[in-house]
Amino acid sequence: RPLRDVAPLGVPPSASFGVPAPQNDVEAGQVLLLFKDLPSSQQVLNTLAGEQFQPIATTQLPTLGWSLALFQFATAAIANQQLAQWQVRFPQAVVDYNYLYQAQSEDSGREYALSMLDLPQRNGVANTSSASTYQGLSATRVGMLDTHVEPTAWLRDVTLTTMPFASTPLAGQVDRLAHPAHGTAIASLMARVAPTIQLFAAAVMATRNDQTVATTYRLVQGVDWLLEKRVQVINMSMSGRYDKNFATTITELMHRGVLVTAAAGN
Repeated sequence: RPLRDVAPLGVPPSASFGVPAPQNDVEAGQVLLLFKDLPSSQQVLNTLAGEQFQPIATTQLPTLGWSLALFQFATAAIANQQLAQWQVRFPQAVVDYNYLYQAQSEDSGREYALSMLDLPQRNGVANTSSASTYQGLSATRVGMLDTHVEPTAWLRDVTLTTMPFASTPLAGQVDRLAHPAHGTAIASLMARVAPTIQLFAAAVMATRNDQTVATTYRLVQGVDWLLEKRVQVINMSMSGRYDKNFATTITELMHRGVLVTAAAGN
């Protein structure tokens, strides 16, 4: 499925600032603040508390050394107004919407990827090498921002660790963890090339109607956990609009020498 109106992760389109985000691309009425140090966080949150603004959720990101504060407003118009004001008032924070990212894969898309990449087959076709062939990869630590991953035959030689992030209630809403099909398919694709890796799956995606989505708030939490696990590569098979907070996170990963791979559409 071609990606429309989607910027590459970390690369801002020229017209992305000062324009309200389409409401289907954000958590309705939510504004997210990212702080890179505790003094800045305390200063801004104390100021906002004095103005009767209280976050609906906060979290510390110990590996990144950052923190997040999430605010909920009654309407998108109020959120737009506050976001514009806070971006000017609080340069010590990164201020943007809490964006929604969608999983990028369908059954036909997965098969298309297999045929284009000419990945090795297991159980009958070519390249049925044993795991010993890939022992050099056993120290490779790969991260995923995706759904939960279920063990499959393809993952039998992978060391798999998962952590859920999409089940924490926010603003009275409890998301259902997304079906594991997407993350399991992506993990299995990796295992067909590198079957002995150490794989760390941050389950950041939830089910919304008929969509599989993640929010900026949970994505950044997932990145912090993956960094704690000392991953060398992070894969994110998803798409979304330009997002200051997540772009800041991607830039930090690049500075730390973590290779980031992202969906390019099916």
